[in-house]
Amino acid sequence: TLPILGNANFQVQLGSAAPDALAALFLSAARADLQLTAACRLLVDPAAAFVSLPARTNSVGRAGFSFAIPNDQNLMGQALPAQWFVADPLGQRYLGVGITLTDGTEWRFGL
Repeated sequence: TLPILGNANFQVQLGSAAPDALAALFLSAARADLQLTAACRLLVDPAAAFVSLPARTNSVGRAGFSFAIPNDQNLMGQALPAQWFVADPLGQRYLGVGITLTDGTEWRFGL
């Protein structure tokens, strides 16, 4: 769904991830562009990350969240970078851990 002000059921989905894996959706107040490995690019700024929503993927590698976006005009036009991290033994090795990162996105709140 779109990040529309007042949306009581905003949904964020992860698909095609490793099955039955630990995952987390990171939200950040700022965007980054850090190359972690040849195939892993971090797009949420870890210094400005303020939410990490833990999850576990199901047997087909899907996970998701649903939450409300306040109808607050101060949010209009604001950007919120987001990116999923998945523990994946077949993923890129970073600091000795196999991880897969989704392409990051940036939600821009509107009407």
